[in-house]
Amino acid sequence: MDWNEGLTGRLWRRHINPWNWWSQVLGLGLFGLGLWLHNAALIVLTLLLILVASLVDFQLPPMRGLGLTTLENLAARAIRWEHRWLLLPWDRKKILWTAGAAGAALLAVVMLWTQDLALLLAVVGLICLVRVALQNKRDGIEP
Repeated sequence: MDWNEGLTGRLWRRHINPWNWWSQVLGLGLFGLGLWLHNAALIVLTLLLILVASLVDFQLPPMRGLGLTTLENLAARAIRWEHRWLLLPWDRKKILWTAGAAGAALLAVVMLWTQDLALLLAVVGLICLVRVALQNKRDGIEP
């Protein structure tokens, strides 16, 4: 896969810029807030913010120079994970992962739109539980 050609390459180069990446994360957070508040203007504004963050090359100073090293490292880790995931072949595991992520995103949109806080917190708790269980398994702790 050649990331250096055409529109795809340009978008990928913008996406791996930490400033653009954090702008897109902020846009997703505001999108969730817009869904929660049933505010169409906020939803449209955040979708435009995400679009602009993916197309514009921010000529800002490096985050390290501004004391934002932790944010830059977090963005770099997430971008590396995404890049590795994109390079994986489309096997059953990747298809199931994609279907699960799409289902989770759809469930999150429905939960935010219906303002069902109990279900939202239950899902957050389930995610934390799965994360702890996987970490324990990696550390060799038996359940």
